[in-house]
Amino acid sequence: MLKGRFLIVNPQELDSSWTDYLNGFQKSLNYIDPAILRFTSLAVKVRESGKVSYSDLQD
Repeated sequence: MLKGRFLIVNPQELDSSWTDYLNGFQKSLNYIDPAILRFTSLAVKVRESGKVSYSDLQD
C-alpha cells in the first residue's frame, strides 16, 4: 500500500528542465498541452510472507 498526495500540475508553473526527465518515447509524443501528475509519498506498507512492515515517510 502506498499513501500520499496526488496533484495535477500546470506545465507553465514548472521551469523548462522537466523535459530533461522524459525518455525518448515520451519526447516523441510531442504533446502540446501535457498532463503532468505529481505524487508525493507519505507512507508505505509492505506485506511479505505474512509479515507486515510499515514506514512513515513524512518529515
